[in-house]
Amino acid sequence: MELSSLSALSPKRPQFWQVAKRCCIIAAFIDVAFFVIFMLLDSPLLAWINLLSITMYLTAYWAYTTRKNTLATLLIWAEVLYHSAFGTLLIGWDSGFHYFLLMFVPAIFVSMSLTPAILSLCGLWVYYVALDLFGWYYPPLQPIRGDALVLVHLFNLTVVFAMFAYLALYYLNKVNITHDKLGFFATTDPLTRLRNRRHMSELLKRAVESYQKEQRLVSVLLLDLDHFKTINDTYGHDAGDAVLKVAADILRDTVRDHDKVSRWGGVRSFWCFYHELT
Repeated sequence: MELSSLSALSPKRPQFWQVAKRCCIIAAFIDVAFFVIFMLLDSPLLAWINLLSITMYLTAYWAYTTRKNTLATLLIWAEVLYHSAFGTLLIGWDSGFHYFLLMFVPAIFVSMSLTPAILSLCGLWVYYVALDLFGWYYPPLQPIRGDALVLVHLFNLTVVFAMFAYLALYYLNKVNITHDKLGFFATTDPLTRLRNRRHMSELLKRAVESYQKEQRLVSVLLLDLDHFKTINDTYGHDAGDAVLKVAADILRDTVRDHDKVSRWGGVRSFWCFYHELT
């Protein structure tokens, strides 16, 4: 159940479907562990509740696989809500089953627009407070011995910590990948995969500043392909694009590693590159 927060992510985001599917399988295995634990603790009702959870997660996995994402999301939300409630009501607030509700907080804001997210968060808060108040004013319905309760509490706490760490690493990785992609597209010509004019202008500015400070010589060349317009007019722009790609490959393979090459023009085939003289 601890991995279920990811299932709340928007079904319109394919990159999260695979994550949600993996989480369903992992959560099912966690509930298998819970089933064994509560059978050993002579709490058959809680054990069978976990068996129901396993069934729900496997059904949610099937639903994600068949692109029934709304059904899968509803199943997992329902599982966490009822599982946290039964765990708290039967063996008490100190069992730590309420921790899993907190996993929904980041998922809500990832999967919804602001107004529905705020409403969902308020509903989750009311649900959480209701369980908290029950724990304050009513004893557990099927209490377990103290050492077993500590074991269950630590198990739940550990799983929640691990899950939050997983989420943090997952989103950090997504942010880093997105940052790298944005950096690539901001500095690279999409056709030739050379530096674009904007990026090259910044590099040239740095080279000039380096020359002024350290007197390091820099050479700059502007090149053009002869009769390139004729190629476009005769054979079409697809052929012209192919010529540009070949020319870019030749320049890239010819210059040294520390030389800089860019596509300087737009429609036309101007090129610019420079290198520092040693």
